[in-house]
Amino acid sequence: MANQVKEYAMQSIQRITYNTRHFSGNYAVVIALLSLYGLFTDLLLLVAVVVLVGGFAAINRFAPEPMQVGNHVVTQKSLYAILLAVGLVLLWFAEPFAVIFWLVGSSALIILGHAAFIEPPVSSEYAGVENLLPLYYGDVLSMRDYLSRIVPHERTVTLWQAVPPTVEEEWRVMLDGLVGLDDASDARPATVDVPYELARISSEPSSTPHIVRIMDYVQAEIQASKRSDVLILGYKPTPGISARERWTNTHPNTILTSLLLSTVWHMLLERLGMPVFAYLLLHSSFFLPLDAHAHDTYVQMWGIPLSERQPCRSKDISNNARPARLSSLSVPMQHIYLPRSLLFYARPHIMARRGVCLGLPPDHPFYATAPPTHYERRMHVARIVHSMFPQAFGQGYAWERKGPKRVRRWPKHLKAVSLLVAAMVERHAKFRYDRALELCCPSALPRGRAARARRSQLATQFAGPEAAVAPWPHASTQMDSSLPPAPVSRMATEPRFFKYVTPVGRVCWFVRLVLQHVVPFAFFGSVHNRRVVCRSVKRLIQARRYERVSLFDVLQGFRTRDCAWLAHPDMHWVQRRLCEWIWWLFAQLIIPLLRTTFYATDTAAFRQRVLYFRQDVWVQVSQPLLERLRTDLFEQVHEPVHASVPYATVRLVPKETTVRPIINLRRRMPGMGRSMNAQLQSAFDVLSYEATRQPERLGAAVGSMKGLYMRLKAYKDALLATHTELPRLYMVRADIRAAFDSLDHTQLLKVVRALLPKDASYVVQRFTHIHTTDQNVWRVMSRRAWPDAQYPNFVPSMRGQASSWHHVVLMDGVAYPVEQASEILERIEGHITRSLVRLGPALYRQRRGIPQGSILSSLLCNLLLADAERTYLPLDPRDCLLRLTDDYLFISPSLERARAMCLALYRGFPEHGCHIAPHKCLVNFDMLLPHGYVVPRIAAQTPFPWCGVQICPSSLGIASDTQRYPFHMGDTISLRRGGLGAMLIRLVRQRTMVIFTDTALNTVAGAYANLLESFVLAAAKLHVWLRHLPYAHPPHVVRVITHAVLSTWPLLRVHTRSAAPGAQFQLKRRCVEWLGWFAFARVLRHWRQHDDVVAQLHRTQLEAPQYVEARRQVGRLALEAWPAHAQRVQNAT
Repeated sequence: MANQVKEYAMQSIQRITYNTRHFSGNYAVVIALLSLYGLFTDLLLLVAVVVLVGGFAAINRFAPEPMQVGNHVVTQKSLYAILLAVGLVLLWFAEPFAVIFWLVGSSALIILGHAAFIEPPVSSEYAGVENLLPLYYGDVLSMRDYLSRIVPHERTVTLWQAVPPTVEEEWRVMLDGLVGLDDASDARPATVDVPYELARISSEPSSTPHIVRIMDYVQAEIQASKRSDVLILGYKPTPGISARERWTNTHPNTILTSLLLSTVWHMLLERLGMPVFAYLLLHSSFFLPLDAHAHDTYVQMWGIPLSERQPCRSKDISNNARPARLSSLSVPMQHIYLPRSLLFYARPHIMARRGVCLGLPPDHPFYATAPPTHYERRMHVARIVHSMFPQAFGQGYAWERKGPKRVRRWPKHLKAVSLLVAAMVERHAKFRYDRALELCCPSALPRGRAARARRSQLATQFAGPEAAVAPWPHASTQMDSSLPPAPVSRMATEPRFFKYVTPVGRVCWFVRLVLQHVVPFAFFGSVHNRRVVCRSVKRLIQARRYERVSLFDVLQGFRTRDCAWLAHPDMHWVQRRLCEWIWWLFAQLIIPLLRTTFYATDTAAFRQRVLYFRQDVWVQVSQPLLERLRTDLFEQVHEPVHASVPYATVRLVPKETTVRPIINLRRRMPGMGRSMNAQLQSAFDVLSYEATRQPERLGAAVGSMKGLYMRLKAYKDALLATHTELPRLYMVRADIRAAFDSLDHTQLLKVVRALLPKDASYVVQRFTHIHTTDQNVWRVMSRRAWPDAQYPNFVPSMRGQASSWHHVVLMDGVAYPVEQASEILERIEGHITRSLVRLGPALYRQRRGIPQGSILSSLLCNLLLADAERTYLPLDPRDCLLRLTDDYLFISPSLERARAMCLALYRGFPEHGCHIAPHKCLVNFDMLLPHGYVVPRIAAQTPFPWCGVQICPSSLGIASDTQRYPFHMGDTISLRRGGLGAMLIRLVRQRTMVIFTDTALNTVAGAYANLLESFVLAAAKLHVWLRHLPYAHPPHVVRVITHAVLSTWPLLRVHTRSAAPGAQFQLKRRCVEWLGWFAFARVLRHWRQHDDVVAQLHRTQLEAPQYVEARRQVGRLALEAWPAHAQRVQNAT
C-alpha cells in the first residue's frame, strides 16, 4: 500500500511540474477570474476597494495643491491619511483576509487538481529542432528576438514597419527562423566601430546592388578568419586585387543565390543598414524554416555548417537524463565500446602442417620467436606491456585514433605488471588450446572412416539455390487442400546447419578456461573480480548481432582495491590503468581467441542471434559449397591476389535450407581508395532518377509497402467500377530461383543501355540532414540525381519534398559532382562483367548474375525482370501483376488468365537466365502443369500469403503473415541502454502504415485487427526485453507503454494524410488506445514478474471510464482474436 501511495505521489508531482509550466497562461486567467468573483460577491469589500481606489484617483486629480478649509490648510498628505483611515475601517468590517485565503485555496485546488490528473501530451519520437540546436550553440533565439536585441534604437521603428502584402508571408517565415550563437553575449546591440572597408563600401557609389557588395565583404572576412561557412561553400580563394577578384566560383552556391535574389533580404538590408547586416552574417548561424507549413524543418543559410560542428556540451536530449560522473578519461566509459564487430565472418588461419589454427592467431604478440637471451625476453615483455598501457608511455588510449607519439621512460609503476605479463607469456606457452577446445567444444563432425563419407554429403545437404531445387510435386503425391495441415514441431523445422553449431554456453566455458589458465590470478586480484570479467565475457558472446558492450558494462562491480598492481593514491590513475587493461584483455586476447577458433555469423533463420561454428568444422562444411561456386558461378582469372587490383570477398550466410553467398562490396581495400559500393554510388543515383522518370521500365515492381498499397487500392477501385462487388479472385505466387545469381549479363547490359539516354549528363545533389531522438543525434548524407540542364536550387528542391521531412535541419553540400551517361554506363558494365572476387588463394570473375552485396543489385534485378515480363508474360489490363524484387503475385478475376500466367511463369525466362523455384509457388485454384505436375494450392477464401503479408481474396484487405513469426522473439531485438521506448515506437509504426489501416482497402474490423497484432507483437518483445534486464522499474515501464500507445494515433493520422487522396480512415482514437492497453495487459499478465505493471494498466487504463464505449465496440473483436495471439506469443517467447 505504501509503495502504491508513493508511486501515485511521484506521478502526480511529474504531472504538476509539467502542466503548471505548460498551462501557466491559462492558470493566470483562472486566478484573475476567481479574484473578480470574490470581489463582486462581497459587497462591503467591493465598496472598500472602490473607496480606496476612487479616493486616491480623485485626490491626485482634483487636489494636487493645498486647500483652505476654514482656518485650516488641508494638504494632499492630509487627504491621503484621512482616506487611509476610512479605508482601514471599511476593510476591518469587510474581512479581506478571508477572501484572500479563499482565493488562495480555491486557486490551488483547481490548478493542482487539473495539473495532477491531466496527462501531459505525448512527445514525438524525434525531438524537435529546438532541442537539437542547443547542443551545438550557447544560445538559440528566433530571428525576431535576435534583431530586437542587436538593432540600434534609431532603426527599430524602420525595422518593424509593415511590409508589402506580396512578401508578407516570406517575411514572417524569415522572422520565425532560428539564430544560433556561440555565446549568449553575441546577442548585444551592434554598436561596434564600422571597419574602414565596410564604410568605404557603404559610401562609395556603384551600380552593383548593395547586397552583392556586402556579401563580397562578408566572404573576405570569413576567409580571413580561416573558418568554414555556408556562404563560401563552392568558392575557392585566389590571389587578386579587389575583394571580388579573390574568389573563383567552382560550384554554384544556390543558398547564396537565394539570399542575393530574394526581396526579403534586400528589404532587411535596407532596414538594418550595412554594418548591422554584416554583423548579423558574421556573428551568427541562421536556420530558415523550409516553408510556412514546414513540420519543424529548417535549412541552414549561413554560419559554420552544422555537419562540421561538434556539440558544445555533452548532455542527454531527454529530460530524464542524469548528470554524468566526472571521469579522468577523454571519453566517458559508457561511450567506449569493445570492438565486437571484429568477431564476425573471420577467415580461418590455415597453417601448412597443422591445418586450421585454433586458439590465438599466429601473429599474436604472445607467439614471438623464442627469445634466446634474457634481454630479448625482457624486450618481448616490454612490447606487450607497451601495447597494454599505451597512455602510460605518452601515447593515446588504445580505443582512440593514434595521436602523436611522445616516448617516455619506462614508468616505475609498471614493474609489477611486467612480472605478471612475463608469467602470462609462460602460461600461454604451456597451455594446450586444442585440448581445451576438445574438452569444452567437441567437434560436431564424425571422426574416423565415417568422416569422409559424411563430408561428401555436405555438398548436397548444403547445396546452393542452383542445386537445391526440389522437383515439382506430382499429382499422385498432391495432398488434398481441404485437409488441415498437420502440425509441425519447432524442432523438426530447425535449419539443417543447426546441428553443427557450438552452443554458446560451451564457447563461454572455453574462454573462461583460457582466462583461468593463461591470465595470472593477480591480474584479477580476487575470485569476485574474475567472476565479474567472466560475466562480461558471457555477455559479449551471448549478445545479438548489433548489440554493444561498453567498458562501463564490463567494470560494473569490479573491486580495484583487490588488485595489488592497481595500488595508487590517485583514483584517476587507477581508473585509467584499469580501463586500459580491460580493453587489452578483450580486444587483444579474448576477441582474437574467438576469431581464430570460431566462425561467428548471423543467419536468416535466427535473425539477430549469433551462431558459433568451430573454424575447422566451418571449413569442412563450407569447402564443398565454395567448390560448387568456383565451378558453377565463377571462373578463375589469372591475376595474383597481391596485385594492385581491387577485389571483393565472399561470406556465406546460412539460410533455412541452404547457404547464401554474400559478396562484400562495402569493404574498403587497403591502398585501393573508396570501396566498390562507394564508387558505384553515383551510378545508383543516376539509374534511380531514370527509373523514376520512366516508371514503365520497372514493370510490375513495387518498391515498398506504399507501392503495394497504391497498386492494390487502384486495382480494387477498378474492379468496383465494373462490378457491384468484388468477384472471386484467382491468385498465383511465384519466386525466381536464385534471381541475383542467374541474370544474363548480355540482356542486363542491353536494358541498362536502353534506360540511359546517350550523351546525357547529370548533377548529383548531395546534402546532409540532422535530427535527434531521445538518446542520439543522427547525421545522414543523402543524394539525388538531376539532369545537368536542371541544376537544382537547394531550397525549392527541398520544399518539393517538404512532406517527407519532420524535425530536421537540412544543409546543402554545394559541391555537386557532374556525371556523364557514358561514364556511368562504362562503370556499370565493368561492375557486371569484370568485378573480381577472392575465393581462397585465387581471384575469380562472376560468370552470370550480379553480386548480392552490390548497391545496384536490387535495381538491376528489377529492370531485367521488368523486361522479361514484357517479353514472356501474357499481361492484361484487367489483371494485377505485382513483384517485390524477385517475388511475383498475380491477381485476376479470370481463371483462364490465371492459369495462363501460371503456365508462363512455370516456363520461366530462358533468354534472361531466370527460372521459377517450384517449392515456393502457390495458387488458390487447381492447377495441373505439363508432365503431370501439380502446383501447391490453398483454399479459395483463405488469406493468400506473399512477402510477409496476407491478402484476403474476398476484399483485398491486407494483414500481417503470422506464420512468419521468428523462432524466438529475442532473435529480433537489440538490447541497448535507453532504447526501450524507441523500440516500442518502431514496432507500433510498422502497423500504422496506411496499407494496414485504410478502411477503403481493409474493413474496419480488419484495420483494428492489424493494430491489435502490432500491439501484441510489441508487448511480446517488451516482455523479452524486460526479461533480459536485471531489474525493471514498474513506473518506468508503464510510462514507456503509455508513450507507445498514445503515440499510435498521431502516427496513424500522419500516415493517412501523407497517403493517396482516396485513403479513408474511420477508426476511433479511444478504440485504438484501448486495444493497446488490452494487448500489453494480456501479454504481460502471463508472467508473474510483471504483476505490478499489469495491475497498474488495469487500474489506470483498461477500466478507465473514458474507454467504456471503446470496450463495447472492439472488446469482442479483441477477445475472439486473443487465443490465437496467445498461442503464437507463447511459442515465440
